[in-house]
Amino acid sequence: MSKKSRKSQPNPKKDHQESAQTQMVALHRATLSLFSDLSLNGVLRRVINAARELSGARYAAIGIPGEDNKLETFINVGMTEEEVSAIDHMPIGKGLLGEMIRTGQSIRIQAIDEDKRSMGFPEGHPSMKSFLGVPITAYGRPLGQIYLTDKESGEDFDAEDQRLIEMLASHAAAAIENARLYRKVLDSESELTQRNAELELINNLATAVGSATDLEILLEEMLGRVMNLFQAPAGEIFLREEIEGSFRKAIHRGEASTAFWTTTRFRPGEGFIGRAADLGRPIWTTKLSDETDLSRDEVVEAGFKTLACVPLRSPGGVVGVLVIAFKLEREFEEREVGLLDAVGAGVGICLLYTSPSPRD
Repeated sequence: MSKKSRKSQPNPKKDHQESAQTQMVALHRATLSLFSDLSLNGVLRRVINAARELSGARYAAIGIPGEDNKLETFINVGMTEEEVSAIDHMPIGKGLLGEMIRTGQSIRIQAIDEDKRSMGFPEGHPSMKSFLGVPITAYGRPLGQIYLTDKESGEDFDAEDQRLIEMLASHAAAAIENARLYRKVLDSESELTQRNAELELINNLATAVGSATDLEILLEEMLGRVMNLFQAPAGEIFLREEIEGSFRKAIHRGEASTAFWTTTRFRPGEGFIGRAADLGRPIWTTKLSDETDLSRDEVVEAGFKTLACVPLRSPGGVVGVLVIAFKLEREFEEREVGLLDAVGAGVGICLLYTSPSPRD
């Protein structure tokens, strides 16, 4: 046989080595890309796209279980928007997926519908045959699972596919932990910034006591600071009238001033403002449209959904009410209620030491 004819013969061993080398290069590039994104959702999408590309799968998904071992997050690629919308519901972590969550082991099968662990697909789900599932773990803790179905080539997933995806999963675990740690750092920084802003507000209230600040300027400044701290798009302050004892609007800041100025006076116990004055403590509602005694339909029509009222207290009683309004349903934590209560007491005391503005 000539030297030329020997060169033209196929060499399976060499072809396998070249294919393996190509796959390792692709894996290396994929793992490097995982750490270029610090958002958890971004990392999860990079993981599943890399798994699909490395395995040649038609469909791919990644699931993140919650505390009850049911899927809390499920991201899939390969299906069209029409196919996704036709599905009765996304997987919740039963059948093969539940088995992976329970055992923490990889699963590779040729026919999903023939496996006794399978519970089938929800109504409207595309038909799928072969399956490769690989867990993502870190320090023995389950973080999620990679799910792959139906190779584009029509072949079944093999041991090499499983090995490659398991290697990807080990890198994915580090990337997911990195993204979660980064999120915690951001949350800690945000919380620290919030606490500093709260302390600054309280310090400003303390400084204002006894200063020769004009009443209107003081109220404008304090209302603005509270709105900024709670990110409220609108706010107002009502002051008690000495003779009638009603609470008259003195200041409005922010959006929808026309709506807020439609009602400018409340008697004690009347409407949400009067109720707060009567109770002498911060109250709020996330159901403005259900408050029959709110007496401020225009505020609801302007799109506001949450109203918080803070009595301004002095040793002589409630001297005013500070109001902040939100265009979303917002609950208040116990710490925030305590802060609002402190603000109400601080501004109320400030009112004793300030002179009314010339126009008052």
